[in-house]
Amino acid sequence: MTWKLEIENIAGIRSGAATIEPGLNVVHAENWQGKSSFLKSIRTVFGTANPITESCDEGYVELREEETTTTVRLTRADGRIIREGDPVLETPYDRRRAILFAFLGEENEIRRAVRRGEDLEDELTAPLDLQNIDEQITALTEKREDIERQLEQAERAADDAIDLEQRVQELSAELEELRSERSSMETHGDSDSGSTTQALADKQAQLERQRNRKSRLESTVQRVEDRLTELDAAESGIDVPEAAVGEELATVETELRRLNSDIDLLQSLYSANHRLLEEDRLELVADIDRSIAGDVVSCWVCGADSDRETIESYVTALGERLSDARAERDELQQRHEELKSRREQRQEAEKRLQEIRDQQSELERQLEEKRESLADVEERIEELEDKVEALESEAEAASEQRTDIESEIKFTETKLEETKASLEEKRDTADRRPELEARRDELTAEITDLRTEKKTTKRRLRTEFEDAVDDVIERFETGFEKARLTDSFNLVVARDGREASLDALSEGERELLGLLVALAGHEAFEVGEDVPVLLFDGLGALSAANLEKLADYVEGRAERIVFTAYPEHSTEGAHEIDPADWKVVSGRDEA
Repeated sequence: MTWKLEIENIAGIRSGAATIEPGLNVVHAENWQGKSSFLKSIRTVFGTANPITESCDEGYVELREEETTTTVRLTRADGRIIREGDPVLETPYDRRRAILFAFLGEENEIRRAVRRGEDLEDELTAPLDLQNIDEQITALTEKREDIERQLEQAERAADDAIDLEQRVQELSAELEELRSERSSMETHGDSDSGSTTQALADKQAQLERQRNRKSRLESTVQRVEDRLTELDAAESGIDVPEAAVGEELATVETELRRLNSDIDLLQSLYSANHRLLEEDRLELVADIDRSIAGDVVSCWVCGADSDRETIESYVTALGERLSDARAERDELQQRHEELKSRREQRQEAEKRLQEIRDQQSELERQLEEKRESLADVEERIEELEDKVEALESEAEAASEQRTDIESEIKFTETKLEETKASLEEKRDTADRRPELEARRDELTAEITDLRTEKKTTKRRLRTEFEDAVDDVIERFETGFEKARLTDSFNLVVARDGREASLDALSEGERELLGLLVALAGHEAFEVGEDVPVLLFDGLGALSAANLEKLADYVEGRAERIVFTAYPEHSTEGAHEIDPADWKVVSGRDEA
């Protein structure tokens, strides 16, 4: 898809138009014909430059691609250049990556740093500072803590479910035993001593099971009480600010409304009277007796005689009254902001306190349930002990035994249904554990990735650069045989097996290394996914042959690649951009 670019008053181009095709594009021109300014125009529409032509107050760049049009206008005002319109690159992160790794003109920061032999860490890692990694980690950590709280509830539900499952089994066994005993009594009669002996054995077994369950419940109660103790300590550690300021805040807001009303009234009185005096129009509202001794003005409010000086003094006093009211309002507004801040601090502390109290309420509810269960068990134990004692003494009459069994069957049936319902609820909560654990692991992985992103990106930068150097050494005839970036991002080159100074390299070799470092950043930060163009300018230090090799090397790294070159530099297969019809600033130093 062809890009159509229209330019007016940008850098050294007063007006011009050109097309940019997918693939390689070259602007062939001598100096002062606008080829560098053309690349600045592309940067302008992408939002990374504001090079309005000197002596011009307005300029624009328009980029058209099929049905999409992007226009950026520049205006000079009060010594500043104001940009209007939405550029191609929307975020500071994208624009910063483009400036460093895609727009590789002579002024490119990385090329300049290599040229000077400076440390490259600040330039190469600058985009990382725009990603708000710490803020992302904080937000994900808060989400993970919420998931962990839900997971803790699910774990407790799983523990409860185990107890409930055992309780269901116990109740089912008890119910079966009770029904069997009832059937036996109906079949063999109350006088059957064998039935009494069997019943005694059954009750003794039940009693042992209940005692075991009591021990488990006591352990569970202790765990919940320990957790409540921890929450009590956390609650006592929360400092809720001084008493609520709502009443004082309401009073201040009421007073502010009153003051604003008074100020509006005083402003109206002052403005009207001041204007009468300033425009010398007292005759509009008062009778004026003019004499040699001076004008006598009849007050338009009370009718008393006065003079202009007295009226002016009254108006001045009214203005002072207005200033005092405004000063009083400013003090109240400051107090209003302080009170709001104190209220917000109190609300935050109260919110945290409420969270702890909610957890305490949940644990207290669980504790109450466990204690109720424990009480039930103890009650059950007492009942079984009584029944064992009764069976041993054979003191109970048959009718009483039958009545007890029937009653206990109904009681056990009710308990069994209640326990099953509670068990189902706990299982539903416990079944969420895999989902919650998976989500927790996802968040942990995301946090880990963010924490290691800087190290990973720095490592990729060094790897990409070393790979690029190995590739370039095979393509170009360089005076160095190896180059690498140290852990602190210093550029080190080797010649004849020994480390060499950058100053010992030719100008063309230093420029080539600067381009390679920038292109390594282009790959490491995946710039090509968001910035569809690569710009190359100021390559005079490269020979025509090396320029052609460079164009071949970068082919395919971006949707569109634009080079500037002198007429004698040929780039086979490239789309030619002809500046012949452009109107440029006369005598401007354009490379």
